[in-house]
Amino acid sequence: MFWNKKKYFDEDKIVIEFNKCVFDRIIKTISSSNVEEGGKLLGKIEYDTNRMVLQVESYIDSGPNIDHSSTHLHPDGEYQESVFRVVEQFDSNIEHIGTWHSHHCNGLKNLSSGDIQGYIKTVNNPNYNIDVCDSKKSNKIIKN
Repeated sequence: MFWNKKKYFDEDKIVIEFNKCVFDRIIKTISSSNVEEGGKLLGKIEYDTNRMVLQVESYIDSGPNIDHSSTHLHPDGEYQESVFRVVEQFDSNIEHIGTWHSHHCNGLKNLSSGDIQGYIKTVNNPNYNIDVCDSKKSNKIIKN
C-alpha cells in the first residue's frame, strides 16, 4: 500500500526545496555517464497545520555494488542503508526523503513499471520510518 492510498496534503501544500549543491552533483554525475545513475535523497521534513516542506540537502550515491545499464538501475541497498545509519548518528533529524535516478541515457520520459514497484517497495519497507501521515512525529513544526 502506498501511504495507504490516502490523501494527506493537497498538491499545492507540499513544498520541495533542493539545495543547489544537490543539483550540481546530479548534473556532474550524469554528464560523465552513459548508464542510469541515482541516489537516496537526504534532508528534513517540516510541517505546519496544512503544509509539508521537504528540504533536500544531499544524497547517498548508488554504492560500490550497483547494477546499472542504459535501461536499469539497481543500487547497492546495503551500502546506502549503512551510510544513512552513519549520517543519522551525526544528525538525528535527517531523513531519507526520496530517491532520484536518471533516464538521461535512454530517453524515457516517465517512470517504468519497475521504477514504480521499486518505490512502493521502498516506502513499505519497515526500515523506512517516515510517517508523513502524522505531523506530530515531525522533527520541526513550521511557524507561520
